[in-house]
Amino acid sequence: MAFYTKVFPFKKDDLGGMPALAGVDGEMVADVEKAPPGVPPHWLLHVAVGDLAAMRKKVEKLGGKLLMPEVPIPNVGTLCIITDTVGATLSLFQPAPH
Repeated sequence: MAFYTKVFPFKKDDLGGMPALAGVDGEMVADVEKAPPGVPPHWLLHVAVGDLAAMRKKVEKLGGKLLMPEVPIPNVGTLCIITDTVGATLSLFQPAPH
């Protein structure tokens, strides 16, 4: 996290009890975490969607795959991780209602 706070205007925040979140003006812009064992360090793009369940179903219908099922993040939202038909990985994220 120290590297990114020097490069970007990030501040370490605690949003929803998750570790090492990077915020700008109180808004979460990145989630900086250590990669799980066996997973190389990487950036994971989060795409905000209005209806996560419907979007996940559409991804699967069009040939994408679900890599990680929906995970609720208290006070933040819910996400799942998918891969597209050529292997690109991203997160679909539905923000929590305010």
